[in-house]
Amino acid sequence: MDAARAQASGLKDHAVDAGGDVVETAKQAVGDVAQEAKTQAKDVWRQTQDELRTQAEVQQRRVAEGLHSVSRQFSQMAEQSPDDGVATDLVRRAATRTGSVASWLDRRDPGSLVDEVRRYAGRKPGTFIAIAAAAGLLAGRLTRSAASSTTEQTDGGGAR
Repeated sequence: MDAARAQASGLKDHAVDAGGDVVETAKQAVGDVAQEAKTQAKDVWRQTQDELRTQAEVQQRRVAEGLHSVSRQFSQMAEQSPDDGVATDLVRRAATRTGSVASWLDRRDPGSLVDEVRRYAGRKPGTFIAIAAAAGLLAGRLTRSAASSTTEQTDGGGAR
């Protein structure tokens, strides 16, 4: 009987050791899975940041190119004007200012651009709000104009 008890006790100890090994293996597996999930989450975050940065750079370049184009058009308008008057002078100033803004955009990356806009908004909140409102109105009008142009083209240019 003692031999049976000893054997049962040995089996019990072996089972406890085996159970402990299973628990340790499970803990290690959970830890590995958690580490892999953490690594993948960091990779996804990094990829998302890179993609957003790239898209912001592309959009910033497009805006700068558009402003350069507007500046050239203003310059051409001023050059082709037969009279040197107030309107011609205003168009020249608009060309210069638009070109300056476009060049300013060209020299910055999106991150520094956001920082500069934040600093400006902190220094001159009223001016910033006025500029943002004007930009919003302009964007709304341009969007409405583009939508109406698309509708007219789709309708075959018929009467409204």
